[in-house]
Amino acid sequence: MKNFFLLALVFLFQYITVNAQDAAGNITFSGKVIELKTKTALQGATVHIQGTTHEVLTDKKGGFSFLTGQRFPVTLLVSFVGYQSKEFVVTNSDPVTIALDESAAQLNDVVVVGYGTSTKKNLIGSVSKVNPAETKNISAGSFDAQLQGKVPGVQISSNTGVPGEAVNIRVRGATSINADNDPLYVIDGVFINNSSLQTLSTGGKASSPLADINPSDIESIEVLKDAEATALYGSRGANGVVIVTTKRGNFNQKPKVSLNVLQGAAKAPKLWDLTTGPEHATLVNEWWINTGKDNPSLNRTEVNRPFRPVADGGRGLPEEQQTYDRLDDLFRTARLQSYDAALSGGNESTKYYISGNYSKQEAIIKPVYFERAGFKVNLDQKIGDRIQVGTSNTVTRTYRNQGRAGDGPQGGLLQAALHTPTYLSPYNEQGVPVGRAGFDNLRLLLDNYDVNSTSLRYIGNLYAEAEILPDLKFRTSFGVDYNNYDESEYWNTNLLLGAPATAGAAGGYATSSIRQFQTWLNEQTITYRKKTGIHKFGILVGNTLQSDVLTRTYAEGRGFANNSFKRISSASVVSGSENWTKATLTSFFSKVDYSFNDKYLIDFSIRADASSRFGADNKWGYFPAVGAAWRVKEESFLKNVEVVSDLKIRASYGITGNQNGIGDFAALGLWTGNAPYEGNPG
Repeated sequence: MKNFFLLALVFLFQYITVNAQDAAGNITFSGKVIELKTKTALQGATVHIQGTTHEVLTDKKGGFSFLTGQRFPVTLLVSFVGYQSKEFVVTNSDPVTIALDESAAQLNDVVVVGYGTSTKKNLIGSVSKVNPAETKNISAGSFDAQLQGKVPGVQISSNTGVPGEAVNIRVRGATSINADNDPLYVIDGVFINNSSLQTLSTGGKASSPLADINPSDIESIEVLKDAEATALYGSRGANGVVIVTTKRGNFNQKPKVSLNVLQGAAKAPKLWDLTTGPEHATLVNEWWINTGKDNPSLNRTEVNRPFRPVADGGRGLPEEQQTYDRLDDLFRTARLQSYDAALSGGNESTKYYISGNYSKQEAIIKPVYFERAGFKVNLDQKIGDRIQVGTSNTVTRTYRNQGRAGDGPQGGLLQAALHTPTYLSPYNEQGVPVGRAGFDNLRLLLDNYDVNSTSLRYIGNLYAEAEILPDLKFRTSFGVDYNNYDESEYWNTNLLLGAPATAGAAGGYATSSIRQFQTWLNEQTITYRKKTGIHKFGILVGNTLQSDVLTRTYAEGRGFANNSFKRISSASVVSGSENWTKATLTSFFSKVDYSFNDKYLIDFSIRADASSRFGADNKWGYFPAVGAAWRVKEESFLKNVEVVSDLKIRASYGITGNQNGIGDFAALGLWTGNAPYEGNPG
């Protein structure tokens, strides 16, 4: 995976400027960020020291402070949504006040919405736009994790914090107690599969297919939140929609080379305070004696307590015990490295964007890490004055070295580190790691458990667009999302699950899972937009054909000649299964919108979805939406009131659906693809 990038790295580092920080030059300074006109504090503004990775957010009083290894003067880059970004030079340690002015241009920003674009000022539905520049310095394995805290009304959380693993995204809360609550992701017009393909029992952890997307290739991210904005996506819009647009070149642009190198580190700020060996031994003695008093039949007394003098048959007195802190063996300072190179440009008829990337991010827990290498090509070509064709292609290879999680015999790393008594040595008298009853020794688990996964992902889209009349356009596209996910797991004979069932028997336990997910998508749209004086009118008509196919192959083996053999074909007992499932979707949709003087806005949309998951009596679902808005700020009585930057009153109603809670063959109640036949999997 790395060989492709070795030559590129030599080239990249020729452009890296290392900014040395003199420890003797440490400086401190503080300040406040306010709104220019009203002088009110701006909470959540981003303050960044130019040329470094030092960045903070202002508190509720607009305040911020820095302790940095730079020297005066330093240049601050200050930004806040809806305001003009500002550079400010700090020359000494005196408190500073930085005033930001509102950005009128923000209202004219183009926002991607369902099957089209709009400006912020003319939005009726609830849509949030995220600028990748706001998230580029956030260390995360996938772009969904980078959105944390950046989108109002969207809750983003991670169960583990491990790079490349799935995060929970809830747009305006959960919508179902038994169905999927993840939003729909649309990348360059392709509806992608964002559910984890992981099947092995690694303690409930799930990988994130969204980690296959390089964040540096993203041009913009829009989150559609309410029913008015998402109803155009019908039976998949109930949980919100995240639209991702990747970078493209520009016509008549000279070739532009972009190089980015990121190095970083992360560590846990504070670990648990564990009992010492003597403290733990004292607690065991107290527990022993107290349970004996509660139940005399146990014959637990102070005389036969576990930690008593060795001469009396005990383990030694509590104060004689050693302390073994396993947290230091488990946690580490995790390293992050990321390298990106991109070339973009174009002439009068062709534009292009080509990029390559490699990144590796360790988790703060050994031995977990996430590795990604990818390549992207976006091309657009004009054919005459009325036709344009183009393609988007992303190929990504990811590798995840994983670790165990959970409790019990299959328990994981944290269980072994936290639950093992601190007075127990990881090694016996001969210096050999020893197992413990109930769960594995941490050192054995780190050295003898092997689980990893590899993913090969392709997301591509091919389109053609024709201007039939000056205001009438036709567009057709064909998209593909292919993901091949291969995961393997091996427990050798030193671990509980891999231990031989009887003395002298062969041990070792291995599992393997391969999943292939294929989506193809074909869409046609006709768009008519007309502007006459103060009147703007638009109509959209389109249809969608989509097919999703998932193939699963699973195998496991027990009993290996020795720990050098890990392939299931080498096992003495082998079993496996395979299944296949498919879902299809046919849709028709339309939207009409009207604007009077950019002041009074109204739109109506409807989508009809027919899914193979729906029953015969309810094969079609209909999802209408209507919305209206009044831009009060544009009225004469408010237009010149400076204290009000913008005021818009809007109302909307819509119906959305969530077909992800329905199984692929739920409508066929008498048929299943996984029923046993004569005691064997069918």
